[in-house]
Amino acid sequence: MSIDTGPVPLPPLTGRSPAEAVPGAPTWHGRLRHAWPSYLPVVMMAALAATTGWLARNTPVPEDARVAPSPSDEPDYRMRGFSVQRYTGNGAAQAVIEGNDTRHYPVDDRLEIDGARLRWAPAEGPALNAEATRATAQAQDDKVRLEGRVRVWREATPAGEAALEFRGEEIIMDLARGEVQSDRAVALRQGDNVFEADSLRYDHASQTLTLTGGVRGTLRRPAGP
Repeated sequence: MSIDTGPVPLPPLTGRSPAEAVPGAPTWHGRLRHAWPSYLPVVMMAALAATTGWLARNTPVPEDARVAPSPSDEPDYRMRGFSVQRYTGNGAAQAVIEGNDTRHYPVDDRLEIDGARLRWAPAEGPALNAEATRATAQAQDDKVRLEGRVRVWREATPAGEAALEFRGEEIIMDLARGEVQSDRAVALRQGDNVFEADSLRYDHASQTLTLTGGVRGTLRRPAGP
């Protein structure tokens, strides 16, 4: 018995014409009208995003807003009862700075200290002390500017040298070198000897003092036997 495996012809497909559509079935525009409310939020968000992007591209930016703001000359922090110590000169000397109120200015990395007190102590020999109404120091600088009723003094030495004292309105101390200098009027006292000058340079390590500009003073001869 033989089996025919060829294709079997099917009756032609017939479709309905629009006129023969199923009664009550929604048309394409009816379906679109019913689906429109569910797509409305998506369409509104897309329109809003497009409008925002256009505004960002076309809104002019003021010149001042394009330049990064410069640091303000206002303190970014302050401390009360400030005290710090550091070693200078390859660890040979120790400096201690104290103050009643301290402010840091980020614009130039500056410290301002009210009621400043300073002590510079070398490895050997007498210490150098200072006090002032205010002190100013830069973070990367070893010099401290003392201002307002400044007093700098060295205590009497074991060898018998009398205490040495400087007074003025502005004196600079170099903590790396142990030097005192001023380009403003200063007064010097050692024992009964008193001097005034327009400027001074004092090297604490070598005990060398230089007074310049209108130097005047009084030398008292030590009492003899």
